[in-house]
Amino acid sequence: MGRAQIQALLNSQGFVFLEPGVYTLDGPIILGKNKMLIGSGMDQTFLVAVNANIDLISDDGSGRLAMADLTLQGGRHGIYHTYTSGPKMQFTQSVLSHVCIRDMTGSGLFFTNVYGYDNNYFDHVIFYNCASGLRQLATVSGVDSEPRINYMDKNVFFQCQWLSCGKALDLVAIRA
Repeated sequence: MGRAQIQALLNSQGFVFLEPGVYTLDGPIILGKNKMLIGSGMDQTFLVAVNANIDLISDDGSGRLAMADLTLQGGRHGIYHTYTSGPKMQFTQSVLSHVCIRDMTGSGLFFTNVYGYDNNYFDHVIFYNCASGLRQLATVSGVDSEPRINYMDKNVFFQCQWLSCGKALDLVAIRA
């Protein structure tokens, strides 16, 4: 099963359970509200990029992600969030549990041009051998009314690890 088949199942059922194995991705899987991607274990289910220039997981603009029991390997960004138009885009109530994000040329998780990253839960997430483990890049002045202020608040990282990353937490924030 490849990216297109996984995406089709997510779009029709909202939930995909991946059996143990290696799944090669030629582009990002798009997750969002009411879509969950569950593997058989971070040591058994691998989503691997075909090359180092693609992102593995992106969002549909709804502001939520749910993933568990898998490994993301070998792309530019494991998870990439950006939103450049429309109302304020705030990521909230996302859950990542027992996910390994490794060998990314960019970041394990990268977000920019969003309103905020608030009230999310990361449980046993491993960032390994990434240029940056988690990267926040603020691109505006820091004014609260700006729809792309890119703030981060009330995120829980329980039993997470950052190993052999250039920077574990690359937090370039402007908002006080």
